[in-house]
Amino acid sequence: MIINRIKNFYEITLFNHTIKITLQDTDAAGILFFANQFKMVHLAYEMLLLDMEYPISKILNESDIILPIVHAEATFKAPVLLDDFITIFISMEKISSSTFSLLYKLVNQKAEAVGSAKTVHVAVSKKFRTKSKLPLELSEKLKLFNEQNIRDN
Repeated sequence: MIINRIKNFYEITLFNHTIKITLQDTDAAGILFFANQFKMVHLAYEMLLLDMEYPISKILNESDIILPIVHAEATFKAPVLLDDFITIFISMEKISSSTFSLLYKLVNQKAEAVGSAKTVHVAVSKKFRTKSKLPLELSEKLKLFNEQNIRDN
């Protein structure tokens, strides 16, 4: 049953990133340290932006906004061990004029679901530190990513 849900998620996911678990990722028990799941999904998010040709460096250096994560949650479903390969599948949950939320599914090399996460991002004006609209180019790229997810679902 879990594999069917994972297969369904694969079918609606247009982006994924694979990470090898190294010693620095684990705790004294030899399993993934809980905070490192957030590090992994953030890296996958950065790779998604890079794939969309809108890297974090562009946001930091050329944009009038920043995109802080205002909500993050994670679920741990099975131990992640040293030398495991974890593929993180990303899909869009929703997008508005100033926010977007992403869903992440973490799957090991045995196609077992080992975790999930969600992040909510809000556009904030660098100058005024208030909620702002997403830059048009980024908004269009995120909407296209979302439309592709919906169309392929």
